[in-house]
Amino acid sequence: MKYSSESMSLSSISRMLNTSVESISNRITRLSRQITYYHNYLKSEINLKEALTSDGFESFVKSQYFPNNIHLLGGKESQYLYFFNYVLLKRKGRKTKYQEERLRKLYKKVNFEKGALSNSFSEVIDEFFELAGTSDINISLYTDMKPEYKSVFRNHKLYSEYKDRISHKIIHSKQHRIVSDDTFTNDYLDRELRKDQANHRRETKCFSRNVCSCLDRINVYFFYHNYIKDYRVKNSIYRGISHAEVAGVPKGKIRKVLKEMFYKMIFLSLENIKSFGKRLWEKKIITPLKKRNEYIPHYAFM
Repeated sequence: MKYSSESMSLSSISRMLNTSVESISNRITRLSRQITYYHNYLKSEINLKEALTSDGFESFVKSQYFPNNIHLLGGKESQYLYFFNYVLLKRKGRKTKYQEERLRKLYKKVNFEKGALSNSFSEVIDEFFELAGTSDINISLYTDMKPEYKSVFRNHKLYSEYKDRISHKIIHSKQHRIVSDDTFTNDYLDRELRKDQANHRRETKCFSRNVCSCLDRINVYFFYHNYIKDYRVKNSIYRGISHAEVAGVPKGKIRKVLKEMFYKMIFLSLENIKSFGKRLWEKKIITPLKKRNEYIPHYAFM
């Protein structure tokens, strides 16, 4: 977990541990399944006392012809990541004639979900309302100006029930942001993910080749970020205090989980794992142009 979360590529980890890249990837996948359950367990201990922020982290898998948007839902004060998901997008921006022709040929082989960005953000709003239900104060959600965000928020099935206790605040995406700003968490999580995951750095050779493996690494990274990494590295007041503790997770529960998760195996059939977490567990998120289904060991469905 530590090596994967501190800017090392899978190849670097495999060379250091004298094993294959496939073995490292397999261990990360198995750890990601454990984390999916234990993150939901620890998150359920939170009685929400802070505003939330959401934004999309943009990256790509397999080729820059297949960009994606990874929605992040974080705590405004704690920078604790509550939820993330993934959606495949089409390439934007100016393109050469060769690139346009290449795109036409590639996109004929790929099914793009209609209204994908709105559907992805809808899962974020589902999580937001679930968290807001645990709170006894008014909760705000800060986002940028994407029109899909406002529409999905207002049209959610629980909006009318919660509208007196929640608010959606829109911040211009070009606004200068510092620690005290409302959307600092968006930039902070974006920066940390791009800095600490070699496969998300710009203009890198370490880009991801498989969507599920990419998301497993993100899952492991954010568990490390939430429950192990110090909330403020340079401030001695917060030394030894994690982002999760600032969000409201008891330290004793975190210690118990960090001991238990490496020897107690979690089974999908016995736990209530849903939404994006279940799709990732079952490897149902498709890599563009991949012809074969993802390999799933039998024990993953037990």
